[in-house]
Amino acid sequence: MEQLDAKTLVHNIPGQVELHGELDPHRLISAVRHIVSRHQVFRTTFDIHDQKIVQRISETVELGVPYAELQPSETVEDRFGHFVKPFDLAKAPLFRAELVKITESSHVLFIDMHHLISDGYSMSVFMKELVGLYEAKYCRN
Repeated sequence: MEQLDAKTLVHNIPGQVELHGELDPHRLISAVRHIVSRHQVFRTTFDIHDQKIVQRISETVELGVPYAELQPSETVEDRFGHFVKPFDLAKAPLFRAELVKITESSHVLFIDMHHLISDGYSMSVFMKELVGLYEAKYCRN
């Protein structure tokens, strides 16, 4: 179905997490990257070979997580609208994240996963793991 409409967002699972208070952006980004490196699903891609769908799992995957301030000329909704875009199923990860600074004590974490690697339950597991990693790392320093 993806190949019929390469621009579709119907299989995207986007979300925004509002973060208020003190935040170490580098620790949060590190926690996101750790989750991606730890779970095979984030290193999974899909190709068509001999008219069959083939799942491939890479050993490693690089995840860029941009961190930038919201510009005065844009809204969170506008920024999020540009963030969510179709995935190329042949390129891992089928996940993206961006951390946006609103004020010194307010941030928004944008996340977007393809439904092939996630669902509502796994999003909940992802968020629990993210909070756990961030807090554990935060407490050690």
